[in-house]
Amino acid sequence: MNSNYEMGFSPLYIFIKEASEVCGISITNFDSGIKSGIYPSKYHLSKQRRGIRREDVFSWLEGNREWGQK
Repeated sequence: MNSNYEMGFSPLYIFIKEASEVCGISITNFDSGIKSGIYPSKYHLSKQRRGIRREDVFSWLEGNREWGQK
């Protein structure tokens, strides 16, 4: 995982690779699930980087499928 975790920093967004590791799902399956709406959406973080809200990933793991809605 990211070295920021080791310093006690918890980012708002994590990358697909990290999210797939946390969820125990391959990157390919995770990306396909995002496209079909099974997993939380990706956000544009920069021109080439995409991330998923960390809160949405852990909410999904807890069984909540209403990510991004408050």
